[in-house]
Amino acid sequence: MEQAVLRLKVGEVSGIVRTDFGFHILKLLDHKEGVPSPFESVKEKVYEDYNAQEWDKAVQSYISSLKKEAVIDIRL
Repeated sequence: MEQAVLRLKVGEVSGIVRTDFGFHILKLLDHKEGVPSPFESVKEKVYEDYNAQEWDKAVQSYISSLKKEAVIDIRL
């Protein structure tokens, strides 16, 4: 869907666009340039996102190490 919108000029209507959610017809009403946010206003979010990523890596590493060391004995 994003690729279809990026090809449009303001006021243009797309053809039929298929996504996982169905079929869509898009019309670009306006285009605004993005403006970078000042670091101070996003600093906390950046910090939280970084910590979440590092936490996920550590958990996955820990789970992998447990799986490698695990001994499973199945007796029927």
